[in-house]
Amino acid sequence: MVDKPSIAIAIVALLIGAGSFAYTGSIVGGLSSQADLSAVQSDVSSVKTSVSSLATKSDVSAQISSLQDNLQKQIAAAASGSADAQAKLQAQLAATQADLKSAQSAADAAQAELEKAAAHEALVEAARLEKKLVWYGFSDTPDMVGIVYKRFQEIYPWAELDYYEGGSAIVATRMIEEHESGIPTADVVDITNVPGQQLIQYMARDMLAAYPIAQEAIDYPAGSYDPAGYWHPKTASPVVINYNTNLVDPSEVPQSWDDLADPKWKGRLTLQDPAVLSAVGATFAQLKPVMGADKWETWIKAVGENTAALTPSATAAFNTVVNGEFEITVDLMNDIVKHKGKDPSFPMANAPVKEVGVSFTGIGIYSQAAHPNLARLFMEFFTSIEGQKAIVDTGRSGPLAILGTVEWKGESFMPPGSALMDATIAGDGGDFYSDGDKWKALYKEYFPR
Repeated sequence: MVDKPSIAIAIVALLIGAGSFAYTGSIVGGLSSQADLSAVQSDVSSVKTSVSSLATKSDVSAQISSLQDNLQKQIAAAASGSADAQAKLQAQLAATQADLKSAQSAADAAQAELEKAAAHEALVEAARLEKKLVWYGFSDTPDMVGIVYKRFQEIYPWAELDYYEGGSAIVATRMIEEHESGIPTADVVDITNVPGQQLIQYMARDMLAAYPIAQEAIDYPAGSYDPAGYWHPKTASPVVINYNTNLVDPSEVPQSWDDLADPKWKGRLTLQDPAVLSAVGATFAQLKPVMGADKWETWIKAVGENTAALTPSATAAFNTVVNGEFEITVDLMNDIVKHKGKDPSFPMANAPVKEVGVSFTGIGIYSQAAHPNLARLFMEFFTSIEGQKAIVDTGRSGPLAILGTVEWKGESFMPPGSALMDATIAGDGGDFYSDGDKWKALYKEYFPR
């Protein structure tokens, strides 16, 4: 078996040893001939190219020793030669030194990769002993299990999964009750509307374990992840205005969020209750700094007057529009994407509104996890390129999709210059996340039930 760490170390030793070239160039009048230098360079190349296939550290050391002996012989033999010949030889020697420095950088990088690989293998072996991961998730958990965790198991077939599915409030309540009772169960837990009230509650109780992960090639937008590693991106769903294409005339389709306040929509609009403080409530709050406080106050009152019915979830409101009970609503874009993926003639469309919101969800490792190593291993996969592609394949957009690095079901939903999306990512929306009671009361006032 190839001893890769030993080889990497030996490469570094070779390159350090080759530093004698500089000394050679300064004290030797010149090598006796071009052929002598060529022989030295050949020896250097031979060692460099053969290192990768050497089986042991001793084999590498033998090659290094042979090279050094050869160099010393060349130095001892160098007693003559013209000044011009010596200058040429020294120039070539300098080039060889530069090549060796480049090789040293490569060797250092290779050593870092080997150390990373060794740490990963150690994590895998520790996780293998734990065998089972317990995941507390939301309504999309079956999708995540069926696609994301299945792909994880293709890599680690021994990794079993138990999962508990519930609404975000139910999951949060169960997590907090188990934590305070001292009888924890979960290893990883979904977190909705991050950074939101649920996250605030968990952090206040030291319920999440920090596990920073290098995000590989994913350039997550600020606000969509926690640099400290207490939570990682799960989904990032655009919040858009949806309408029934069979009921809404093309001339009436909203062109901005302002249009929701138009009296023509009175009795035709249905919404998830903003007081639930989920995606719709968050988006409305984040529109406040975009519109300006005075304009927003007038707007939100008018939207409340136009709303004919409130539902407990955005999907429920969406379904009533699909069924023709109402004509327009606000929802996560993934509901349309999922349906149109199956039926292109599905009678729903997104209004061409420039300002697009986004609802972030996350996933974190429970601080008292019974299977912490398997939780860490899963989190590494979850936040990898492959893991994020798997999330996209569930029909629910992930941070990769938002950045356009992965096509999401052929849909384009990231219009440039969205101040609302910028506000969402920045966590604007005043005290929406920190003072939920205030916003519940406000929405109950503006949206009679």
